[in-house]
Order: sequence, then C-alpha cells, then structure tokens
Amino acid sequence: MSDENFKYLQIKEVYEFLEGSGKKDLVTYKGHDYGLPYLTGSNLESYCAQFGVHDVGGSRWMYVESLLQYAIEDNRCDELFNYIFDLSHFKDLQVRRNEYSFDNAPIITSLEEAEDVHKRIIEAAVDHINELISLTRHELKIIDGHFYVVEIGRKPVIITHQLDKFSSDYVAGLRERCKEDLINGNYDSVVTKSRTMIEETLIHIMEKAKQDGLTTDEPEHSGNLGRLYNQVKTLRNMRQLETNDQRVNELLGGLEKIVNSIASMRNTDSDAHGVGQKRININVRKARLIMNCSMAFCEYLVTGKKDL
Repeated sequence: MSDENFKYLQIKEVYEFLEGSGKKDLVTYKGHDYGLPYLTGSNLESYCAQFGVHDVGGSRWMYVESLLQYAIEDNRCDELFNYIFDLSHFKDLQVRRNEYSFDNAPIITSLEEAEDVHKRIIEAAVDHINELISLTRHELKIIDGHFYVVEIGRKPVIITHQLDKFSSDYVAGLRERCKEDLINGNYDSVVTKSRTMIEETLIHIMEKAKQDGLTTDEPEHSGNLGRLYNQVKTLRNMRQLETNDQRVNELLGGLEKIVNSIASMRNTDSDAHGVGQKRININVRKARLIMNCSMAFCEYLVTGKKDL
C-alpha cells in the first residue's frame, strides 16, 4: 500500500504535536498526565539522522515536516511512526526498580505496566491526530502494529508477501537497509531493523501456513518475539527432542538464543529502554554481528523445510 495518503498529515498542527508541543494530557495514570515526549532540537536531529535526513534547521516542527516528507517519498511512513512512537522514547515510562521518580511522575515498576500506559498513549495520540485532520475525510489507523492513512470508513488494502515470494531475496533486501544504517553509524537502528527482520519472517511463515491449512493459529501480534517463535517451532517441528541427535538440539538451542538475545535488546532492561549501567553500547562490531545473525536465522527459516 502506497504512503501517498500520509500527505493528509502534512500540516503544522500535526508536526507540532509529534515533536511534543501539543496536547499533554492524552492519558491520565495514577494522577499523572501523559502526552508524547517533548523532543529537543538534538533529539530531532538524531531522529533525522536515523532516516538519512540532513541539513534541516529552523523550528523544531520543521524537522518533523522534513521527516514526514522524506518518509512519504520513500514509502517509509509506517517505519517512521513506529520509530516516533517507540516506547524507548518515553522517558517517563522507563521501568523503575526503586522509589525514585522524576517530575512527580508515578513509578512504573514493570514492563507490563509501561506497555499498558504506552499503548493507551498511542491510541489517544492517533485519535488526536485524526481530530486535527478530520476535514480531509481521512484517518490514521493502526492495524497489527502498522500505520496506515485511509479514507474515513474504508479499510486499507493491505498487500502481504506470500511465502513463495518471501524468499531469501526479500530478507536480503531488509539486510541492505541494515547495511545503510551500519555505514551511517546508526547502530541502534540496525538492532531495530534486525528484530523487525526476524518478526516479519516469523509472521509470514505463520500466515502462509494458515492459508495452506497447516494451522488454525493466528500469528502472535503482541510484539512478543518469543511467543511468535514458539508458534513457528511447533509448526516446523523444531523443538528440542530427546530423540534428536544432541548436536541437532544444540543447533536448535543456538537459534533460540539468537531470537531471545535480539528481542531482549529492545526490552526495558537494555538498549531500547535501559539507562545507566544496564544500557548496552552498540558499536559497529556488535551491530554487524546482530545483523548477520538475524540474516542467517531468517534465511534458514525461509529456505528450510517443515522440519530440520
């Protein structure tokens, strides 16, 4: 589906809202009002760098204007909105293990609590954007974690890859995007795209299997990569069994460690949300390792048979 309809979001009020100057009471939780994070000029420059947008300057909202224009032209609006709304950017939703809380914000003590509040904020943010663009007769929608702009009352036509086309060539295309980030020094983005590579591969395997009558299960869309991988392991008979050769079990265990390690880098205790000593410093060597492991894992899945 083309990103052309995202042009209806190209108004100053939307730009200012997305950079944090708009409505601040989207959600009230434990007596504290939450809105979108306030993005400083430095934050916005970093966002632009993630998408290869340079030499913007001007007011803060102009950075968002440039980002959205670039995303529309490059068909990356879904990626842009997922990045802007990523939980890692909501500092007041970081999990706290002690009684310290800044700005009188309530203490968030678990990932589940943070994710619940975050989900409510994003839903309210989408509703507010739709109020701002209501005269265009279009609306922003979230479907299975992806963002679309459609005519009000119409469902988006979503084109998904069939597994016969979802080959190692497609995965290689995702890797090329990772390589661009690697070259540009956007190492955190390499981790994000590597995780996306794994998640999309697993989802498409489950969708194709359901289409072919091999399963009745819907793919896990909660963002829990472990649960999604468990679905594929069951489908592909990839579980470690006592009847397997020990070396086969070790290989399967290694695959699972790849998934769990990359998923954990986007969780609250590490790169995406962690602070202080728990934050992972992603350098070029680590980013390349993460990318190559993800690529190998995905190629194995899309070229493999029903069992090992």
